[in-house]
Amino acid sequence: MGDQGASLADDAYSLNYNPASMPMLDHQEVAFMHNQWAEGITQQYLAYVYPKAPLGSLGASMNLLQVGGFPGYDASGTKAGDVSAQALAVSLAYAHRLWGPDDPKDGLGLSAGFSFKYLQERLETELATGIAGDLGLLCDFPLKDVAMRVGVAAQHLGQG
Repeated sequence: MGDQGASLADDAYSLNYNPASMPMLDHQEVAFMHNQWAEGITQQYLAYVYPKAPLGSLGASMNLLQVGGFPGYDASGTKAGDVSAQALAVSLAYAHRLWGPDDPKDGLGLSAGFSFKYLQERLETELATGIAGDLGLLCDFPLKDVAMRVGVAAQHLGQG
């Protein structure tokens, strides 16, 4: 199904797919995820969305991926001990229902959103940082008793 999240996301995880979907939420949401993979790899995700703020919808998220010790080598190929790695993304998002009813089943509507991201990656003692952003649009088309959504998202725009 590809990146169907650009139009289907309807919870606090929508910050990962399309920030324009935040106004579709009916209430505030908090999401937390912890994933323990093999080989000491872990991921933590935390997100919060306030969908009905007076001037638009607000959201924030943090995504942290950590890799425990794994063999490291120097430039000549000699084993240099174990190293670790980490990737962090922190984002702040805003979205607004540009026009149309709050409930997509009630009529044609359009939402737009953007997010600003701080990115950081670390490999042992080496550190790299960057900034990036996401842009999104979400259009609702009512079809009889069903709401059809078409979403477009441009992700990771910037130097990160």
